[in-house]
Amino acid sequence: MLNARDNDLLTRTNKGTPMGTLFRRYWIPAMLSLELAAGDLARVEILGEAFVAWRNEEGVVGFFDEACPHRGASLALARCEQDGLRCIYHGWKFAVDGGVVEAPNAEQQLSAKVRATVYPCREAGGLIWVYLGPADKMPEFPDLPFFDAPDGHRQATKTVMRCNWLQCLEGHLDSSHAAILHHDWDPFTGKATKDIAAIIRDDRSDAKSQDIRPAIEAADLERYGFHLAALRNGDMAGQSGKFARVHCYVLPFTSVVPPRSYLFEVPVDDYNVNMYLVVWDPDKPVASLDPILGDPTMYTVGLHNDSKTFEGTAANRWFQNREAMKRNESFSGIPGFAAEDSAVVVSMGPIVDRTKEHLIATADVGVVRARRLLLAALSELEKGNEPVMPKPGDGAKMLAGEGFLPPGSNWRELVKNPEAEAVA
Repeated sequence: MLNARDNDLLTRTNKGTPMGTLFRRYWIPAMLSLELAAGDLARVEILGEAFVAWRNEEGVVGFFDEACPHRGASLALARCEQDGLRCIYHGWKFAVDGGVVEAPNAEQQLSAKVRATVYPCREAGGLIWVYLGPADKMPEFPDLPFFDAPDGHRQATKTVMRCNWLQCLEGHLDSSHAAILHHDWDPFTGKATKDIAAIIRDDRSDAKSQDIRPAIEAADLERYGFHLAALRNGDMAGQSGKFARVHCYVLPFTSVVPPRSYLFEVPVDDYNVNMYLVVWDPDKPVASLDPILGDPTMYTVGLHNDSKTFEGTAANRWFQNREAMKRNESFSGIPGFAAEDSAVVVSMGPIVDRTKEHLIATADVGVVRARRLLLAALSELEKGNEPVMPKPGDGAKMLAGEGFLPPGSNWRELVKNPEAEAVA
């Protein structure tokens, strides 16, 4: 468990908080590229602050403070004109770099001294990224493998979760729940595949989901992250061995899930988080994400796509079908394994009181390790030491993987990271 002070340190991300300061040292996904058409704008909330993203007619994105520098009116109400974003209050117009193009009610000499506050932004991998920290501390732009994926080989989605960011992150680092909560879902078809009663008897025979008490091992990625392996007993082609599923965590909000899914947990504020999911494949086009996410008409969270959206809450019990559970047609009664994840995470409440939890040493390895890494980074930042960042080329180390391991083989082969050392 955490004490109340550390829980507060890890969960509060508004401006001026230790975790908020740490987040602002990184390039952060701010929105999906498809959310911002040329000649249009969008209001964006990140880390408790409000911004406006505007894409000019040439496709260049500017990322502004929401408040107009003249009198503070919202630039989310601004007119999008060919050469600038014009505040509707007094007509001040700003270029994509924040410079004043026109100020109808001001002398030219005065307006030349004023600029809208803008932040460095880049577009890569189907996402628009922003850096919100001090200019002299700005790190190199991340080097992630899916940035170079050909058209059609990558899909990005955004899900709004009504809870604190850390709950979502810890869900991705909790490997032992998969064979229980997601027992009856095939992630590639989105359909039930197994005898639901078998989860109670624990007599399943498939190598991927057999063994609901996996052995968990971790290996460092320098000081900016780690690999986390869940090793389950299984049989394949008549040979006994282990089925390994290896995740990757990178400070502070990134996790990589097998086989090639990147997840970024970006706080909107302390009680809401945008979860960006990027699925990619360098060798073949990526199919529709609907099977992965479950029934597209029954999402339990707001999903950014063209499907109809319903939001699950405690009041509607996340659309849980109790009758289907009684008939053993569904273990959880919730439609889709992404929906299952969101339901249990959001059901914990806006911010979990971690002073009341009871962690399991053999199961919660990833959760504990991520908390320690985050607290260590906060401590170093307080001392004036900048966070340890991946170096150019390190994106190739930030991999996930899964596969059957015959006796004598090592799970590290699945992520091709020979530099990592086992951690007890």
